Amino acid sequence: MTSKSMKNLLDPWSTKTLQELRTLYVHLRSHNVTMDEFCDYVRGMSARDAAARAELARKRAIMEAAARTCPECSYPMYPHPVNTGPADNVGGGFRAQWFCVNCGNSFFTRRAVSDILEEAEGLLKQSDGGRSDDSAPCEGGDA
Repeated sequence: MTSKSMKNLLDPWSTKTLQELRTLYVHLRSHNVTMDEFCDYVRGMSARDAAARAELARKRAIMEAAARTCPECSYPMYPHPVNTGPADNVGGGFRAQWFCVNCGNSFFTRRAVSDILEEAEGLLKQSDGGRSDDSAPCEGGDA
């Protein structure tokens, strides 16, 4: 390959990027790693990243499905565990606290966060993507 054709081929990348690539190449060669092995590893990284993003999106959807509407300001309220240790000990046999992200309104429930999220996940599966707005409003006490 001529110098001119190499320049045209590598023109889209900065000198710094090409130097970093060269350093990586030398490092891989010093450990007897082939370019095919490296490419397989990178493809695997992409697949793992995609799986992690999908799992995060699934958990976010469950949390959104579990959210209740705050009776004070109509913003979402999310469940948080309580009475798990000294830092969040509120007594009273409560296992979760619904907390509004906007106004700070909250109430406690004896239901565990895991139970609330399992129910929300079931609702998501039934409705194929979200909970309907006909759920009972959140008004304190045991929900």
